[in-house]
Amino acid sequence: MKSAAGVVLGVSILSGSGTSAVASPQKNPRNQHWFDQLTGKSKADLTGSQALSAWRESSRSEHMQKLMALKPMQHSARMMTCPQLRGIEASEEVIGTASVKGVRHDLADGGSMIAVSFVLDEIVVANYTVTTRSGGKRQLTRVYQVTGAQTSQLIAEADDGVATDISALRADELGTLANGCPDCMYRRCDEQNWGCVQSCCYGCAFACGILSTCIACATIGCPWCVSLNCCNRSSCYPIVRCGPY
Repeated sequence: MKSAAGVVLGVSILSGSGTSAVASPQKNPRNQHWFDQLTGKSKADLTGSQALSAWRESSRSEHMQKLMALKPMQHSARMMTCPQLRGIEASEEVIGTASVKGVRHDLADGGSMIAVSFVLDEIVVANYTVTTRSGGKRQLTRVYQVTGAQTSQLIAEADDGVATDISALRADELGTLANGCPDCMYRRCDEQNWGCVQSCCYGCAFACGILSTCIACATIGCPWCVSLNCCNRSSCYPIVRCGPY
């Protein structure tokens, strides 16, 4: 189903106006996740077929296979690879059917990133495949579960092939220090509040009548806005590969 508001979203993402300007924080590679060291320069929507192709390719990776083997993914994994999965335009919203949409980001350092989101009911999977300027590949996948009218929890993550059941860790959190995280640990958001979308990713505001579609839009259209600002509660966790991106 496509609405006039949805068409506006497609234009805003394509023109780069889908997110408000957010000042880049001073970067300390020793306690900053590599994904948060990236800076987007421009972006363009993928077509539905491009998004589906990108999702299918990432789903075949060892990285994604490890993620789908985690306990919280037992139900969703089957739907993430089902033949009926639909690739849709970034300006479309489909309710009740497993679907994927995507955005290509050109990065300030000369690299690029394909961001694709999968959504079905109360689960959203956001996958980021980064090609560095030198041609290297990095991949990050985060799984969100809706928990309230505007809130979600991060329940699983795969970071360069290291898959983590975050729901299992939550009972034994490392906590967040008042003055930040120690070296080689980063502040990971455990609980998100998507009320921030209208202030830092206004191109997705129309999609936020249903939270899962809101998350699917914001995580691919404004990933750093989401990563840095839409957080209710965070904890310090080890960085898989500590150091500069």
